[in-house]
Amino acid sequence: MRCPKISIFVFVVSAFCSLGCGDGDGGGDAGAGGQGGSELVAASVYVFAFDPIPDQVPIEGATICQVGADNCVTTDKRGTATIYFPANQEIAATVEKQGYGPRVYCNVTDEYFPEGYTVPLYTHEYLASIAEQLQTPYPWKGGIVGLLRWFSPNPGVKFLPVGPTAEAVGAAYYFDSATDRYDLEIDATTYYFGLPYGPLAEGGFTEVVPGVHQFEFAGTAGDCPHASWGWPGDAPNRLRVLVMEGHTTYGSLRCDEEIPVPILGESLASTDSDARE
Repeated sequence: MRCPKISIFVFVVSAFCSLGCGDGDGGGDAGAGGQGGSELVAASVYVFAFDPIPDQVPIEGATICQVGADNCVTTDKRGTATIYFPANQEIAATVEKQGYGPRVYCNVTDEYFPEGYTVPLYTHEYLASIAEQLQTPYPWKGGIVGLLRWFSPNPGVKFLPVGPTAEAVGAAYYFDSATDRYDLEIDATTYYFGLPYGPLAEGGFTEVVPGVHQFEFAGTAGDCPHASWGWPGDAPNRLRVLVMEGHTTYGSLRCDEEIPVPILGESLASTDSDARE
């Protein structure tokens, strides 16, 4: 099965925070996790189905949980919910719904933490077809990591595992814009707009042992001073992320040099819209 072209035009208007935007107050019928206060920060989450064309069909009943805490919310009929996290901490959160592959995101609840973000979920059947491309089992053996250098059309970026867990990853893969699919033979990112919403971002690693891992963005990545989705690394151009069994982990770095969005019609437009400036 070919991985279809991922048109992001439908997101350009609505996506304006971290992987997108929150929708309204986010609480709705589902309520909110935790209690608001000076030592908590709120995140409005919008969850939609991506199967495989991004129609933005809201998912009701998706569960968003802070990892390691009794702090969960479920999305309402609009696909939205608001969750409160402790301020000024490294946190991780999972997003799950029966029938879809679970995802995990890491961030820091500092002054740059997004007030809202959008999470696409992918059906097990769709992810199984991608796993077949990558010659890896599905459900994922260990976890799988999808990485992205914001802005997302630049070719030549390489993702490298570093640190004490560098050997605890499987095969490297990248999205091949020539074939519209993820490929084990490509050794760096290819020129393609729209992969913030791709199921495995621009590229990454299969069969990653669960735990905290660090990755470096090399090649043409340029200067990437901080993680937009992830925890700070121990050197420039690095981020740390949490990998969980059977989950897809998304990680991205914001870099100094951004690539202009082309005139609509010349190429696909993309908007990761990470909140960190």
